[in-house]
Amino acid sequence: MSIISPIDGKLDTKNYNWSSVVKDYNWAYGVGFEFPVIKNKLDFSTSVQQVVSNGGAEFSLQPGIPAPGVTVQDIAFYDDYRISRIDLKLNYKAIKSLDTTLGFIWAKQQFDSAQYDDYALIGTSKNFILSGAYEDNDYIARVAYVTASYHF
Repeated sequence: MSIISPIDGKLDTKNYNWSSVVKDYNWAYGVGFEFPVIKNKLDFSTSVQQVVSNGGAEFSLQPGIPAPGVTVQDIAFYDDYRISRIDLKLNYKAIKSLDTTLGFIWAKQQFDSAQYDDYALIGTSKNFILSGAYEDNDYIARVAYVTASYHF
């Protein structure tokens, strides 16, 4: 939990008369298995992981300052994300000191935050106020790889 407050102690209408409490709840889990396909020669392993974050921000006005027409709205989804990953791997022991690996990774991120909802470019191409950077943080990655390792 973090507290963000621009309040400098002055009770007047010319200051930033609000505060915010940001809370993030995170959890992660995973499971993996490895088993021999050909004993002492070829192994198969797989794993699945999931990371989840659920955040929120609670706003409040500084006491003693009337705010006609101003309502405080909490942000229910603030930096929420889910990252999922699956790993598949074949490990082949060619000789006693040489291992080769063939692997595949699939990963996906889903990001949801009020600060990026309805995000739009403002300005011309030479003078952007909002550039569009970080507008879409969702992705799916697929990675295939081959490795070789020699043991001395």
